[in-house]
Amino acid sequence: MDYLVQGKIIKIGSTEQVTEKFKKREFAIETNEQYPQKLKLDLINNNVDYLDEFNIGDDIKISFTIRGNEYKDKIYINLTAIAIGLIEDESNPAKPKKVQATKVEIIDNDDFDDLPF
Repeated sequence: MDYLVQGKIIKIGSTEQVTEKFKKREFAIETNEQYPQKLKLDLINNNVDYLDEFNIGDDIKISFTIRGNEYKDKIYINLTAIAIGLIEDESNPAKPKKVQATKVEIIDNDDFDDLPF
């Protein structure tokens, strides 16, 4: 299942070569909500270079998956980005839209009305 979040980039990390076949790059955003949240996400392997097209302060939308694993009796959760795109500035429509990996779709809030919480 994919999730969608929008926010402003507040940090961009460098690429970490974890193993010979695995690398990751972390970044953080602050959401655009009444009570903004700071979220750390990552890109893995061939996707780490997608962040080169973005800057701190850019308003972006991100499609991501939630990944969890257990290690030494602790549970770890990662938010792994699968698509990143700039949110176009309506006052400047000439600003190009950048979408990477897969198409990012905006989810209508009406889709969440039947959630039990």
